[in-house]
Amino acid sequence: MDGRTKKSFAEFSAHTDWYAKSYQVRAFPWQVQVWSIQKMMRTFPWSQRLGLTIATPDGMHHWLWNIADMVGTRQEFLQRVLEEESFLNRFESGFFEAWDAFVRAEQEYALHQSRTNISMRAEALYHLCDIESQVGLYGYVNDVFLTSGGADWLLEWFDRELPKDVPDREQVIADLAVPLQTSFVQQQQIDLMKIVLQPESEWPRLLQQHAHNWAWVENSYIESEPITVEQFEQRVRALQESGEVTAQHIQQFEMAPEAKAARKKDLYAQFHLSQDLQKIIDCSDRISHMTDMRKQGVLRMNALLWPFFHDLSKETGIPFHTVLWMMPQELRQMMRDRSWHILEERAHSGAVTLLNAGELSVIQGDECIALDLAPFLEEKKDASFLKGQVAFKGVVTAPARIIRGRNDFHLFKKGDILITSQTTPEFIPLMKQAAAVVTEQGGITCHAAIVSRELKIPCMIGCTSAMTFFHDGAPIVMDGEKGEVRYA
Repeated sequence: MDGRTKKSFAEFSAHTDWYAKSYQVRAFPWQVQVWSIQKMMRTFPWSQRLGLTIATPDGMHHWLWNIADMVGTRQEFLQRVLEEESFLNRFESGFFEAWDAFVRAEQEYALHQSRTNISMRAEALYHLCDIESQVGLYGYVNDVFLTSGGADWLLEWFDRELPKDVPDREQVIADLAVPLQTSFVQQQQIDLMKIVLQPESEWPRLLQQHAHNWAWVENSYIESEPITVEQFEQRVRALQESGEVTAQHIQQFEMAPEAKAARKKDLYAQFHLSQDLQKIIDCSDRISHMTDMRKQGVLRMNALLWPFFHDLSKETGIPFHTVLWMMPQELRQMMRDRSWHILEERAHSGAVTLLNAGELSVIQGDECIALDLAPFLEEKKDASFLKGQVAFKGVVTAPARIIRGRNDFHLFKKGDILITSQTTPEFIPLMKQAAAVVTEQGGITCHAAIVSRELKIPCMIGCTSAMTFFHDGAPIVMDGEKGEVRYA
């Protein structure tokens, strides 16, 4: 380990306030996001300065932000939103320009990937990763709007102006905070429902187009399993047989953004909310939409990464899970010098990535194994319960089921309390069977909060350390009245 890396790790170790996100994810797509964050730090001097990732050989990846750093960046961002009329528009425009560039590059790569040799595909993939990381450059600034514990930055703003005795106050806040834009998961379902109402003679063509547009939608951070035309057809027939899909039903979905916007406007007037609070709510809504699109980009990227790395694995004889320990920045060089031993070392030892004001350092091999990482990953022992933010009220006693990612889905049983780092669209089937949902991260506009309100499932978010605090299978109480989760 060189002197600069030692100094950087010592600086990180001196901090004790870390916001941790944990996932089951393959290393390469994870490192595309790390590349995004490095670019973010270099592009926005006011953004987060300290970031740390810990990748373990079992496929778990832990991302840690310094909490004081997050709070400072959030305050700076919101101050700019309030004081600079064009700031949020410029930021959002930059994001969408990066998104449009990614979509063009994605289409170009998909068009030619089967017509070129592995080296040419690697060069094209490097270019695509570089462009996709520009999306994350903006998207990961938004991580500062995550919250943990009992506090939520947006609720603090509501508490300044919305009286505590407002009737049905929680629903009022939910209506004010709900994102206006249709999520990509919802849009896919709307598009699928539209096929139901078309003549069956048109289904083959429409299903082919739907699969072309949405085959990636159930990809995860650890696997890419495209949905086939036949699978989409089965879903369309199930919708048809249910008799629940009507033109009016679809119109309600499509008109939902307008209805939600009108409801917000009425609440602004009813409670005389200030222009500043209206700007903050608008900011939260636009941040949520950009976050949803960033996640969409990750899943779409995985649909392209997996075929390449499967082919690279076959050509080199290196196991698939090992070649995925490559970093996108080193893709070109590694294809030239074939230094696969570096990947084998990472697969054995894991790796730690330090990001300090845009400078990136990687620790792997024996040096990684020798690191004391306990201060960053230590479990919470000094409490009898965890606090969190209530997304949907309810009191539930049921077995805790710790779900680290898609590979654990088979362990979940109907009636369990789902405990995870965060939910993503692939978690929805589990959420529909859960007695309650507990997440370590998120805010009142996060995926878990929105879906639990739609499904009317008790839910708490921002319960830091829940995945390590509770034992899998143990009876626990999720008390959505007190905002606590504890052993039964």
